[in-house]
Amino acid sequence: KTHSALCKLENNSFTNKINTKAAIYIVRDPRNLVTSFAHHYSMNIDESYNYIINEKKMLTESDFSAEDRGVASVLGSWSKHYESWKKIKFAPILVVKYEDLTNDSKNLFLAPYSSCIMIRVWPSKG
Repeated sequence: KTHSALCKLENNSFTNKINTKAAIYIVRDPRNLVTSFAHHYSMNIDESYNYIINEKKMLTESDFSAEDRGVASVLGSWSKHYESWKKIKFAPILVVKYEDLTNDSKNLFLAPYSSCIMIRVWPSKG
């Protein structure tokens, strides 16, 4: 699990094909994200909007915790973040809309794999 964009920082890739076999990217409608950020981080709507369009945005532990151990996530803007993962070349990706996930998570995740799932039914003894 990560909040980071798929990018390079000081010429170091966030991840690669050795560390990532597949990805599930959960994308949220930015209009809903603005209100969620405003609520979660006690911001007004304008501050939240500016947060998600900031192409240089990083999320640090101090943004959400009193304890700061130096952990940070490179976010960038909402659109750049989305595009970074959507264009992944070294691993398969399943893009899931958050709004769909909250409505029907079971079928959302099972549907792409329904032809791969085998259920073996053992005959009953008796």
